[in-house]
Amino acid sequence: MAKEPSSPTQFMLILFFLLRRFTALLRQILFPVKAVHASNERKAQHSLAEINGGYLPRMNSVFRHLEQGLSRNPDGLAVICLHQKAHHLFDILEPPKCKKCLTSGNLEDTSVSGPKGCLAITYEQLDRTAQKLAAGLVSAHARPGASTLLMLIPNGVEYALLTWCCVLLRITYVCVDPDIASVSGYRGLKDIMRSVRPSIVVTAGVTQAAALDIAIEDLNLPPPIRVSLDDDPSKGWRSLRGLSIRGSSPGAAIDASKLREAAAHDDPNRINSIIFTSGTSGTPKGCPLRVASMCQILQSQSWLFNESNSARALQAAHNSRGIAAFQTLQTWKAGGAVVMISKSCDIQEMTQALRHHAPTFIAVSPSMAVAIREEMTKDPFIADSVKTVQVGGEAVTIGAMEDCSALFPCAKVCVNHGMTEGGGSFYWPFFDTPLDQIPRFGELCPIGAVAPGSAVRIWSTSTQRVVQRCEVGELHIRGGSLLRQYMGGKSPGSFHDDDCGHWLVTGDTAMIDQDGLVTILGRSKDMIVSSAGIIVPVAIETVIQKYLGGSQVQTRPFCHQY
Repeated sequence: MAKEPSSPTQFMLILFFLLRRFTALLRQILFPVKAVHASNERKAQHSLAEINGGYLPRMNSVFRHLEQGLSRNPDGLAVICLHQKAHHLFDILEPPKCKKCLTSGNLEDTSVSGPKGCLAITYEQLDRTAQKLAAGLVSAHARPGASTLLMLIPNGVEYALLTWCCVLLRITYVCVDPDIASVSGYRGLKDIMRSVRPSIVVTAGVTQAAALDIAIEDLNLPPPIRVSLDDDPSKGWRSLRGLSIRGSSPGAAIDASKLREAAAHDDPNRINSIIFTSGTSGTPKGCPLRVASMCQILQSQSWLFNESNSARALQAAHNSRGIAAFQTLQTWKAGGAVVMISKSCDIQEMTQALRHHAPTFIAVSPSMAVAIREEMTKDPFIADSVKTVQVGGEAVTIGAMEDCSALFPCAKVCVNHGMTEGGGSFYWPFFDTPLDQIPRFGELCPIGAVAPGSAVRIWSTSTQRVVQRCEVGELHIRGGSLLRQYMGGKSPGSFHDDDCGHWLVTGDTAMIDQDGLVTILGRSKDMIVSSAGIIVPVAIETVIQKYLGGSQVQTRPFCHQY
């Protein structure tokens, strides 16, 4: 007799049985969270889950960090825009001093050929053109060291030029998704304009310009300097091209040596940039990062970028996202090229970049890696140009690391923890360690060890104390790379002050093991809490993914009334 196929009910019963078995195993072996209530005898055998990474020397000038890349690689490529034509802005970009650099690779990596058919500029071009823009802004009454520039523009060379220009002029810069200027996003635009109060606004075209004009009038803000990327701007606006031409006129020229000297001696407490959170937990919050904070991030993350892997660092995220802001500056510090695509984290564009433009560095989440793999199977090729893969996310499994290693066979894979509120609090000590030898907490991979310049602790919200090593609690971080508070004093509960200092309450559930490695289990709000302990969603997702043969799975908690 032929065997009848399993019904949906039978499948659900099997799945329910597997989940019950897995939950029991999770409580007993993988995630021993009941250790929070361990006996005093056991507590005495463990040290506290609090680590100070030690002293980190730093320079209090973002420009001095960028100057390292400029000095090391003046004729090498600094920016490659895959979606912009090679002749884009040809009339305002300073010509390269070295013609050969347009057809050769970056730095010492001769295996990477020059880009073809797209816009690419060198460090000398970037620096000299940004100086012209700086002169144009000063002639329009921008105030070095005091003005605030708001950008609502897509990824492209304009973003790179304006960022370098702001660093030179010591102007606070704020990048926002241009879509916020739409009708549906107008309320959010007004909130940002109200909190930032920009003295300079730069936007992509007529539609966004009109929305900004209305917001400025509605909020009764002082009229800012208005700049459009459109060559035919609206009334009251000037074009970026016109601003650059104005800056190159004899009467508007500024002393480059004095400009650079002032940038090299910046005020460490000045706000370098403001990044807004994604708003997934509510209204987006503004994160003002001081010059000292950004400098510490650049210094403490020096382990991530080097002359080789930064040759073509693919920046897939939009410039309004924290990861893009940090990666841009880190790449320039190393003397590498920022490679940009048009749509934020677009899988097809990322895959095409991997196929045709040989990026050497890429940052992905586990779900992005799965999507890239699926896209690559349509027309298979080997992504062997990538030398370093940065994996990020709320919780990263060993399986996700193995997937990335298989996808990029010549790359070293690392986990890097980042937040809009700052970063650089951890470093990855396993670049030379085989994946199967990396310590793990169940299926979870650690995010690394505590970096110099930062302190980390695991906090019990029930007992209001630091837990012991190998116990689970809430991740708190303090250090010079983090913001002091959100703009407008929002979410004061995200910060905690005590005798040790000013702590950021991350909202992550984490653990520190006996070797000082930190593992994030996920967002605290996503944990499934029962009388027996905490169940980590990513652990359930991993089991179901394996059962279903690699399909993507997402677990969502909800309250259950007993």
